[in-house]
Amino acid sequence: MDPESIDAVVEAHGLRTEEDAEKRRKTVSQRNISRGTEVLSTVPLYAFPLRANEGSNVQVETEEVLAETRCMYCFGQLPVRRPRCSQCRQAQYCSTKCLSQHWTQRHHSECGTLNYVAIDTAAGKLKPEYRPLLRMAAGLTQALVAGKQHRQIQAWARLVSHRDQHPAYVLRQYAEIASVLSTHAKAIGLPSIDKDATVTMLCRAGCNNFMAPVIEDNVLCTNGVVCSPLLSLLFNHSCRPNCVISYSDGRLSLRAIENIEAGQELTIAYADAMLPRTARRERLENVYFFACTCAKCGNTDCGRIDQLMDRESPQPPKQLSADLTQLPEIAPWVSCAIGLLLHCISGTVTSAQVEKECLCAISDLPSREMSFAAFGYWRERQDECRGSDDGNARLWACAASQYVLAFYALNYPPSHPMLGLQCLTTAALSWNALVACGPTEPQCKALALTRSRITSLAHAARSLLQVSSLHCSSVVSQVTLLLDQLDQESQS
Repeated sequence: MDPESIDAVVEAHGLRTEEDAEKRRKTVSQRNISRGTEVLSTVPLYAFPLRANEGSNVQVETEEVLAETRCMYCFGQLPVRRPRCSQCRQAQYCSTKCLSQHWTQRHHSECGTLNYVAIDTAAGKLKPEYRPLLRMAAGLTQALVAGKQHRQIQAWARLVSHRDQHPAYVLRQYAEIASVLSTHAKAIGLPSIDKDATVTMLCRAGCNNFMAPVIEDNVLCTNGVVCSPLLSLLFNHSCRPNCVISYSDGRLSLRAIENIEAGQELTIAYADAMLPRTARRERLENVYFFACTCAKCGNTDCGRIDQLMDRESPQPPKQLSADLTQLPEIAPWVSCAIGLLLHCISGTVTSAQVEKECLCAISDLPSREMSFAAFGYWRERQDECRGSDDGNARLWACAASQYVLAFYALNYPPSHPMLGLQCLTTAALSWNALVACGPTEPQCKALALTRSRITSLAHAARSLLQVSSLHCSSVVSQVTLLLDQLDQESQS
């Protein structure tokens, strides 16, 4: 077997690919994989950070091509004094470490070839939402011509473009991007562009790229676009995945967030589980061109929870008072869901038990209490009140964060990184409320604000973020500081 082949990579990592009548192919494990294990790590074929006003999910205040504000390697915020590549003087980094590592991994093959200033000039000819596609097309063209990442290029050749299934308006957009790229190809440093082939490339990239998940301000953000044909080819979607992808040190890493048995398929999520079922299906069918039949989309406990969540609700939850002086209430199902989550993380109950008992707790709730609309109301209240110095607002932020965590517990696998981040948020807001009001106050008792519960949430946050390898230094520091404060309080 060729050691550079995809099959060799799969075999070396204890995996194998199988044909599948529904999915065409799938990747299964040949061994038992423990939760938190890194299954596979790879350097992407191409990756780049997003500009502040570019992409399809941003509010555009200006259509100017804004200056780069993120590191070319880790996608973190650039400091005022930023190292640049000494050769091209265009690639910018947050540190000399990132500069050195990016050069070793990929930039040495791009430097002197890709002219980033010329790419910006070409991008300025397009609307901001289309510019990332032009940047990706330029980078992919260069990477494929260079031909240095053999496994990624092999995987790229096997990916399906679904060009014949793309709507006509999307193909027209891609044709416009291809035309602009062709016009500026020489200045960018690319060979002559085949416009039709570029349209096919964009179709293929559009339904196979990843958004790079990184933590920023305790929120899981997507600050960059990553093309890794190898991961796209090997791992199918599930709305309830057993693996997650993280981006760190210029590499995409696939980690197990559940124990995976030999013979079991490894899956990732192409769409966020906190999207309503209707919207999730629409995205999967319109962007990735398949209908999902996973457990969450079927007649299972997690599927029935998903159905309950996918309801319209014009009214806010009855516990969500507009008067912040009114004591917030924690519904029984919220306490139940959080308690089950903490027990699952500690290993005393299974994820199947969590789903079954949560379903029993929410089955009779009206849509105003149990729906994605209700979740949206509680998340807005959390974000509205979390930075306030007002005592009542602190209590409401604490209450709202518990609702958000409970909704996450209903919809994400128990070891998902979003649960880890929300456990930290809930622990921090609960500690703020406890310090502000005092442990003997009736408000704190009503919200179950105890040192032991907050400690459990902080430990859960640390555990979950270690599992997914998204434990960035700032988050680790926050968890450590919070646990130190709790320990000091218990000794005083």
